[in-house]
Amino acid sequence: MLQIPHDGDLANFWLRQHLETSIPELTRADLSDEARVTALRRWLYRFICAADEETVLHRKGYQHYELSPAALLWCSLTHSAGCFCDSAAELARRVYELFGYRACVYDMGDAKSGATHATTLVEIVHAGTPRVTVQDIYFGFTLRYADDSLVDFSDLQARLGAASTAGIGIDSAHDLKWILYGPTKSVSGIMQHYGFRYRKVIQKPRLQAVLGQWHMEGFLRGEPHYGAFVRQHHGDENPLWLFRWPVFITQNDLGRELGSHLPIRRAVA
Repeated sequence: MLQIPHDGDLANFWLRQHLETSIPELTRADLSDEARVTALRRWLYRFICAADEETVLHRKGYQHYELSPAALLWCSLTHSAGCFCDSAAELARRVYELFGYRACVYDMGDAKSGATHATTLVEIVHAGTPRVTVQDIYFGFTLRYADDSLVDFSDLQARLGAASTAGIGIDSAHDLKWILYGPTKSVSGIMQHYGFRYRKVIQKPRLQAVLGQWHMEGFLRGEPHYGAFVRQHHGDENPLWLFRWPVFITQNDLGRELGSHLPIRRAVA
């Protein structure tokens, strides 16, 4: 008897087909895990729309956890609705898992002041050893050691616990991506505020789709409460300190394993 897959399984099948066609690195057996997860991160960063409070998905009556990755991607590719960092991180988690990688969402920072950020952690094999890496599709960055290899999350926590960020840097390509704004927002004013450049604006009936820069460096420059929070507790404004302030981690196998490396949540003065 013919067995027809569920709609969700079919959506994931066609999503994987689309991504493998769009990202050649995903089907090259000669490439490392690092090359594959990096290529996937860069593609998702470019095509998953960031949103403001008027164009974010939940304002359209949907929650990101209710929709399949294919449906979330459709919202972005059609410029219908966009994501905050938590939705982007969850989408990336599910896409990485679709390609066989263990992944989880890590939310960090200070919930009281709103100085928070959610990112995606993805386990790869590096030189024969598992290594959990940061693959952020919202701002398009990862973390690298001085030798250019991807930072291991548990080692990052150990170094931060020893009050050191030496030898770890943020690697961001600063590519252009799509950002959605409400129909009456001043795009030029917003871009100037963050120091972002942009290439074009598409006017739609209920929103504006902007092809422009959207990276952590500029965002933190325009949102000074992030720097104020880490400076208060660590003496400088290095955003790596945010990783030392856990808010949430996905309670799957990978998230629970990493939880033992997280500091106990401290009270914020």
